Amino acid sequence: DEQADPRRHRRALSPDELARLVDAAQNAPGRRPERRGEGDGRTTKRPAERLSGRDRADLWLILAGTGLRVGEVKKLTVADVRLDAVPPHVRIPASVAKSRREQTVPLRSDLVAILRGRLAGRKPAGPLFAIPADLIARFNADCRRAGIPKRDGEGLTVDVHSLRKTFGTMLSRSGVAPRTTI
Repeated sequence: DEQADPRRHRRALSPDELARLVDAAQNAPGRRPERRGEGDGRTTKRPAERLSGRDRADLWLILAGTGLRVGEVKKLTVADVRLDAVPPHVRIPASVAKSRREQTVPLRSDLVAILRGRLAGRKPAGPLFAIPADLIARFNADCRRAGIPKRDGEGLTVDVHSLRKTFGTMLSRSGVAPRTTI
């Protein structure tokens, strides 16, 4: 019953929208260093920002360029990224993958460059990205800055999971058969 279906009907981002989203994240204003009422009660210092605009831009590109879910990326460590392998890839441990089977996701050269810069000097056990609980709010704010509406004229929604749909759409437009992507 399509009328009772609780799932969101998402849409993929166009290449232009993805570029605007990444640009909006990169150029987002940083957090103010102080704000009344925040901190430990003795200071007005704000807690450290966990995901900067540059980090969000990288995350949006990784999600749209690999098709990984946010929950999967959240659990990945630096050691799961194999940039010097042939081909370069991300190893998704069975404990992290939704399918509960170990997988590998090949990486394009632009994603390898992004990850090489992010991983330099980091410990293998460290997280790939420190994803905050309010990631959806940050995604929505970046979409607003990029001029991407939350819901389009057909009632289709854009959210973080739309980046996975964007990946699938890009593969399809490139001629990759849907069965091959599984």
